[in-house]
Amino acid sequence: MSEADLGNLESILRLLSIVYQFKCPEIGSKTPLSFARSFKSCGMPHVKSCGVITQADAARLSLSNVLISVQKSGSPQWEGVVRAASEYIPLIEQILVSCQANPGQARLDERLMFEWSSGIEKSNTFYKSEALMYDLVMALSCEALGNVGMACDACTAGDFTSSGRNFKNASSILQFLAEDQLPKWVVAGNTNEEKLPCEAIPGPCNAFTTYFLGLGQHMAIATVLAKPESPNDMLVAKLCFGTADLMEQFMTTLKAKANLQMVRIDPNLFSIVSFQISLQRLLSSYFLARAYWGQAEYGLGLKLINDAIAGLKNLPGLPYGFKNIKTDVSNLKEHMKSILKAWEYDNQVIYFATMPTTLPEDKRLTKGITMTKATTYSLPKVEPFTLFVPVKESPSIFGGLFGKKR
Repeated sequence: MSEADLGNLESILRLLSIVYQFKCPEIGSKTPLSFARSFKSCGMPHVKSCGVITQADAARLSLSNVLISVQKSGSPQWEGVVRAASEYIPLIEQILVSCQANPGQARLDERLMFEWSSGIEKSNTFYKSEALMYDLVMALSCEALGNVGMACDACTAGDFTSSGRNFKNASSILQFLAEDQLPKWVVAGNTNEEKLPCEAIPGPCNAFTTYFLGLGQHMAIATVLAKPESPNDMLVAKLCFGTADLMEQFMTTLKAKANLQMVRIDPNLFSIVSFQISLQRLLSSYFLARAYWGQAEYGLGLKLINDAIAGLKNLPGLPYGFKNIKTDVSNLKEHMKSILKAWEYDNQVIYFATMPTTLPEDKRLTKGITMTKATTYSLPKVEPFTLFVPVKESPSIFGGLFGKKR
């Protein structure tokens, strides 16, 4: 930014850095399950099957321990969550694929009951299901929310590029859940959404895909503004406009596709989203004012800088715990007022432009730019292992593979 703006840069970046810190899901520990015990007859006798099943037990326990440590730690290691989830995902996927390939042989010595709490919901309720798909979905959500935790930490450290990349990763995983995995489960299994966490329901995943994409664009804007050179004001204005659109789309999708789940989500998140939308709208006006002033559209510049100052007065409140917000908002307001005073003086003695009461239609931003897009996420390719028909009759897992009632 220009020399006159350097004193306000930290305030702008801090306002852009206001994000909600999600937790991670947690695995229920009261009734620990064991793939080795459950697949003792149909899977363990085969060397390859035994190896995968044993590794899956170890990897799931490791993931559970990491999730517990994150919940208890004052400075959680989110990288550990992502690593543990990514190590477990191919193993539970391989067990799932093997049961799908050998439905008649997938008979268990001991029923599997997967218990998970949500990382998105405000409560620590544990939801139960016998579906292997449920365990896979929640492991994927751990990878997504681990990336969100890493993104928040990087944002706090001022590494906006890494933060944006992690938010984008989270968005890509949730898009995969919303558009690929969860629709298969719903169609095949008649799932009961009341008995599943938000991460295992298509509507909330669809909405949060957009939200984390919007946060990724927040970080893209911060990255541009943190550079020493002056930004392209028109580009930043369009990016801010596009970010506000993404945040509004998140709320619209949530109300349309996940209205029943909204009551489970911390209302503080919605307060922050409301703040983020208003902030991006007024910043869009501010940078558009700078762009038009630079193009000698002096009346438009004066109109838009006044709109931006009015937007600052109407910023929604934030939950308790956010420090320096009033100071940062006050600093930004004083900065904008100083620009307005300088522009008004120049206009009175040099330009003599008339400030319009309303912005002409052809000068309004009607569509922003969405620079950040989710990438294609896919599960690792795995080969099914051998399952045997057990000697004694045991309950079949296949009826519960996608959550069906037996």
